[in-house]
Amino acid sequence: MALFVFEDELNRMINLKLYGSYAYKELSYIFDGDHVAMKSVAAKLRKRADELQEKAEHMMSYLNTRGGMFVATKITKPPSLDSTQLSIENTITYVSTLEEVTNKSVLKLYNSAVNDPELQGFLQDNCLHNHVAYMKELRDLMTNVKRVGEGLGQFLIDKKYFSQ
Repeated sequence: MALFVFEDELNRMINLKLYGSYAYKELSYIFDGDHVAMKSVAAKLRKRADELQEKAEHMMSYLNTRGGMFVATKITKPPSLDSTQLSIENTITYVSTLEEVTNKSVLKLYNSAVNDPELQGFLQDNCLHNHVAYMKELRDLMTNVKRVGEGLGQFLIDKKYFSQ
């Protein structure tokens, strides 16, 4: 029996963050490879993987503080993206889906925790604000990627946007 009422839901979120970190890390090394060679994209993806890992660890600490216990689940391999057809646009679509699933999970837990203002505050401060900002960044980037197109456009996006 869980001491902390929302232990299972928080564990699910932690495992989602770890899965996201794993997926971003895989993508970062694909973009870093010589067959794609977009070093700035790779660095940005790796940075996001590290952020998700840190957030998962922060949530684990919070779970322990509240009397819960972290339970790891098997992290499944993300669906393979065909590196020959890999583009910034496909990658943004893929990671946007990951972020939307995670955001829905956070919102569900937030809405369930009506009688737990501390948990709601934790989720608001550590998840919701960051997700909203990051998802806006992804939408803006997608608009620009579509605007410039494939080939040279992707090269310019890699150099201009991702090198910041």
